[in-house]
Amino acid sequence: MGYSAATTDPFESLRRQREAESIATREALSAGGTRSFQSVAKLSAQMAAMEEVILSIPHSVVGFGQGNNYALREGWNTVANVTILRPPGKNRLSIMAIGTGSATNVRELSFPTVVSRVIISGTAGMESSASTRPFSDRTMFVCDSSFGMDVSNPAASISVAFQIGWSAGYGDFPARSDSVAQLTAQATFTRT
Repeated sequence: MGYSAATTDPFESLRRQREAESIATREALSAGGTRSFQSVAKLSAQMAAMEEVILSIPHSVVGFGQGNNYALREGWNTVANVTILRPPGKNRLSIMAIGTGSATNVRELSFPTVVSRVIISGTAGMESSASTRPFSDRTMFVCDSSFGMDVSNPAASISVAFQIGWSAGYGDFPARSDSVAQLTAQATFTRT
């Protein structure tokens, strides 16, 4: 806009004022200029883009659960568990959990079937058969299980449990100091 000669016409003055406001508004909406409101608009857009980048960064969480001195009843027994909390702004979960534990059958000449499994948010992984220590008057069973899954829109808290179960035979698994269990769960949360 070049130099405009002065005028005493009120309508011409009003037209020039509206034209100047229109130019200022157009520049403000483009967010490409150097005026302070344009800088604020650019900064706001950059902050919104940065927030999107930060929210898309994967967030890993590791949880540990332990159990000891437990007795086993016939059926499934939760011997270790852990709860993992979903970070805000994340809507996808990839989780892997590994559990290991032991239990001793003190009833001689009995051969129960002992299995273990990992449960993530109510979904059970495959059962794994326990191994035994040979040539022992009391049979110690060692159990190992793992399970992983992907979840869209997970709950605010994810429960993970390691269970040992037995059936199909006579046995007696009292609480003992060598009955120990360890559960490790690694979860990675992302935003899709």
